[in-house]
Amino acid sequence: MRYRHPHGTYWMKKADDWNSLLVRAIGYCEKCNTPGEFEQKSQAHTGGLENHHILEKSVYLMYRYLKTNCICICTKCHTEAENDKNGFRKWLEENRNDIFLWMIEAEKSKHCTQINYQKIAEQLEAQYKEFIESNWMDLEAMDVPPGRKI
Repeated sequence: MRYRHPHGTYWMKKADDWNSLLVRAIGYCEKCNTPGEFEQKSQAHTGGLENHHILEKSVYLMYRYLKTNCICICTKCHTEAENDKNGFRKWLEENRNDIFLWMIEAEKSKHCTQINYQKIAEQLEAQYKEFIESNWMDLEAMDVPPGRKI
């Protein structure tokens, strides 16, 4: 097996994939409450669910995999959130005030130390498998988004 550095992009991508699956496994849009297929991720606006980061994952690296920074929303709501950031902030303030208050405090810190993506990917994989098993779903029968090998 080829060595992969724990801080490298391979492990970051693995951690992103597991984080996204874990968030989308909620099974419904947390903004509009419509059910969705967590296996279908944003392909041609299929109605699938997506993992939206409250604070940009590329800017606020230390919050990239924090559950508080992730929300499960449908493709339609995700597009709206990305196109109208102020509107989404207002929705958070009105409907998810705890997350809104966290966001205000978290925005003050952009600095971060180096992240061990391998460790995070392994932890997220374990959390996801535990979540699936606790919800009596058959992990082997689960579809992985096309083009993604996990």
